[in-house]
Amino acid sequence: MEAIKENVKDFVSVNINDEIRKIVEEILKEKGNEYINAISTNGQHKVKFTLWKDGTTKYTEYSNFRVEDEQSKYKLKVSGYSGTAGESLVNVLSARKANEQKFSTYDQDNDGISDYNCAMENKGGWWYNACFYASLNNMENNRINWYKDMGYNIKKSMVMVTRK
Repeated sequence: MEAIKENVKDFVSVNINDEIRKIVEEILKEKGNEYINAISTNGQHKVKFTLWKDGTTKYTEYSNFRVEDEQSKYKLKVSGYSGTAGESLVNVLSARKANEQKFSTYDQDNDGISDYNCAMENKGGWWYNACFYASLNNMENNRINWYKDMGYNIKKSMVMVTRK
């Protein structure tokens, strides 16, 4: 009887957690930028990007972080860089910087290239300008990019937004 109770408990725990994870993923898929806007415009915030590649962990932090509202097409605003992973959002060629860019998706082409949709080509939304310098949502061949100091094909990434 105890073994059955444990199996039921494990089954319920795993399936409930999977269901909650699926619900959260769907909400974020549909409303992700709305939530990021709500968080980042409610006081002052910073953002930290942690990146893993080839057994190395590096980070980039911006002491000022904000994502504008839907009317502004969720424009990204970051400043105050520090870290070890390189500065791939602001201090790059102006045609490649993500800072001050509007968010692009397959059906909202807001990147800096008039006859090309970076989000469609890379199979993931981002604050694209010229597609390749920084992109944590590039689903084309599961390729995460952080050009400065990390390059292409980053294994995984984590983004944390915190209040200052």
